[in-house]
Amino acid sequence: MKRFHLLLMALPLVLILPCPVQAQLGICRIHLFAVSRDWDNPERQRGDSLSAQQLKWWLKDGQKKFKDVCLVSRPDEADYFFFWAEKWQNHQAEIITPKTTTTEHSGTVTTTSTNGSMTTGTYHGTSSTTTNETTTYDYATQYVSAYVYKVETIEGKRQLRSIPVFRANHKGQLRWSKPDKDVLVDAVKYLARQK
Repeated sequence: MKRFHLLLMALPLVLILPCPVQAQLGICRIHLFAVSRDWDNPERQRGDSLSAQQLKWWLKDGQKKFKDVCLVSRPDEADYFFFWAEKWQNHQAEIITPKTTTTEHSGTVTTTSTNGSMTTGTYHGTSSTTTNETTTYDYATQYVSAYVYKVETIEGKRQLRSIPVFRANHKGQLRWSKPDKDVLVDAVKYLARQK
C-alpha cells in the first residue's frame, strides 16, 4: 500500500486536457485522472496523459456520451486513475502471388513426305507459364494496455487500491486502427456502469 501512496504523490500534476465544464459544475459522479506510462518501465510516467486519438475521442464523443465521467487535471481530485502504455513492434510477412509470363513463338516448319515431296508451313502462337513469387514486407503493430485503479482513503490517506478494478488490452495493425482510443473507451464505459 505504501508504494501506491508514493506513486500517487509522484504523478504529474498537469494533464493536457483542462477540466471540463461539467466537472467544474459538480455534476460528475466519477472523476478520472489519466496517466501514460512507459511500456518497458511503468515507473516512468509521462505528462502527456492522453494520446491524440484519446483526446480527440473524448472531446468529440466521450464527454457527451458519458456525462457522469469527467477527466480531471489534478490527481487529488480523482476517484479513479487510468494508467495506459503503448508499444510498437515491427513484424515481417510474406505474400505469395502468382506471376504469369507469356512467350510468343513463331517459325517455319518443313516436312518431307515418304514420296519425297516437301511441304512448308509457318506457325505463330503463345505459351504461358505461371510461377509463384514471394514478396516480403514490413508492418508495425501497436499494442496498448490500460488499467483503472480506484482511489481509497485508508487511515486518512488517499491511496490507490493495489489491484486494478478494470483492465483492457487492444492491438492495431491497420492504418485506421486506434487501440489507444479503444482502451480509454472501454475504461470509460466500465466506469459509467459503476454505482
